[in-house]
Amino acid sequence: VIHTPRVLTAIGRGLVRRQRIVNSAGTDETVDSTALLSRSGVGESNAFWSSPSRAGLLDCDYLMHLNNAAYLSQAEYARWEWCAYSGLMQSLWRDKTSFVLAGGAIRYRREIPMGQKYQIQSFMAHINDQNLLVYQAFRGMDGKSSLGAPIPGRIRAQFVCRGLLVKGRTILNPREYLIDNVGVDAESLQEISSSDGGAKGGDVMDKLMDHYGNMEEAFKTVSSRDDEGLR
Repeated sequence: VIHTPRVLTAIGRGLVRRQRIVNSAGTDETVDSTALLSRSGVGESNAFWSSPSRAGLLDCDYLMHLNNAAYLSQAEYARWEWCAYSGLMQSLWRDKTSFVLAGGAIRYRREIPMGQKYQIQSFMAHINDQNLLVYQAFRGMDGKSSLGAPIPGRIRAQFVCRGLLVKGRTILNPREYLIDNVGVDAESLQEISSSDGGAKGGDVMDKLMDHYGNMEEAFKTVSSRDDEGLR
């Protein structure tokens, strides 16, 4: 009852923000998808999509903090908004393709009290022939600019999720889909791409993606052994 309207609201916010870019370009034609995706956190490791929110009564527990489960819901709303803004959602709808969440890991660092504004920063951290890995950071709006205005402060929680692009029962190559169907320039994805499932480079984000992949492999091993015990 509550979830679907909030998803639709998030999509609406993304579409409105996209339309503003179209209007500022002075044309009704589709704005270059690579530019949109770069501004919204795809293809550039220093770019991210920012979704503002506030810890409301329905999302908080008896301690008056954002509930653990609410972080996952809010992360989903941010991804819907991001996909609508970037044009990815429209392409998926047109092609009868779905973005399916296949795994995730979250770290709670510090609480977000009820009533506090916060921001979810999302970007695509890694892509290979099968998976999209998205990193999302929750930041409280408790920082201060030089003029005293509130700005994103320290990270409160971190979420990594693995998504698949599925058409019917077929898993599509997300890299090829973004290039061929969404119009993303191939070079813009090169920095976060690999063909073997491992992250490139040696910075901290690459290492995080590698560790997440190792955790998923461990989960698969445990579930496979459990299946064998049920035979």
